[in-house]
Amino acid sequence: IQTAQRELALLEESIARGFRQTRKKKRFGRIFRVVVPVVGWVAGTKMVNDAKRKERELANQKRAYIQSHTQIVQGLHAQIAVRHQEIVHYQSRIANNIAKSRQLEEELETFNKLDSLLLSIEAEADQ
Repeated sequence: IQTAQRELALLEESIARGFRQTRKKKRFGRIFRVVVPVVGWVAGTKMVNDAKRKERELANQKRAYIQSHTQIVQGLHAQIAVRHQEIVHYQSRIANNIAKSRQLEEELETFNKLDSLLLSIEAEADQ
């Protein structure tokens, strides 16, 4: 956009000075390209319009670039959300497994106590 604005400024300068342009002219039954001085708005408006068109094209390119990158970022955000849900799911599974293992450890302790109690009762019965 800045380059288009710079070009626009240069064009306005050249309009102020007056510049030259080629035109087709028919002479002696043949067509020649003749350099004709063009002063003022005729060629100036054409070049200004070209510069403005270029500026619009650059703005459109910028807009398209921003839109495509916005879509990419939105896709990445969606992927991050999915991964986060998976992480939460696995964290809950791990917590459940830890709770189950604690419960099993407690049951094993009570079983060992009961086993040792049973062994001591059997030893007393043998005596």
